[in-house]
Amino acid sequence: MAEWVVERRTDPRAFPVVHHRHPNGTLDAVRERTPVIVGEPGRPRIERWAYACPCGEVWAWERGVTAT
Repeated sequence: MAEWVVERRTDPRAFPVVHHRHPNGTLDAVRERTPVIVGEPGRPRIERWAYACPCGEVWAWERGVTAT
């Protein structure tokens, strides 16, 4: 069974580095170029980023975005 290995950064705005560990080795997951934006008007925007492993599995990461 494969497991996701996530290296989080100290800066909450920075993207994590994601790997997918398989029994025969670890593969780098690739982040999609465009996030899915979720949220409601009047609430903070949330970006949902997908990381895809070459094996076909996907891991999702959400990041809250505040207006500046």
